[in-house]
Amino acid sequence: MESIISTSDNISVLQISGSFDVLESEVIDSWLKTNLLSNDPQLVIDLAEVDLIDTAGIATLVQALKRYRQKGGNLHLCNLQPVVWEVFELTHLDRAFDIFPSQEEAVQAFLGLPGGP
Repeated sequence: MESIISTSDNISVLQISGSFDVLESEVIDSWLKTNLLSNDPQLVIDLAEVDLIDTAGIATLVQALKRYRQKGGNLHLCNLQPVVWEVFELTHLDRAFDIFPSQEEAVQAFLGLPGGP
């Protein structure tokens, strides 16, 4: 798995590629905790290149969502591949997360611009 960190309109964006599984969850969780301490509690996670997500990956995202919301922020997901989207639908987590079709729309939602929910 590979991850790329960038900013768009001062919103942190984490792009993950490959499998988001038990082997990678600890690394991502550590980054998420560090990011929350050092930046505004607003984050976009782009899953366009994630081809597999297991229960450890889901748990990492759910825990991060709770932490970001407890700090008065939020976590947006975007660009879910069909196989990943199906996991979110089956677990009903598509109702818990704000999920967007593109990174641009996920960032715009934080900024209150058209294109958000």
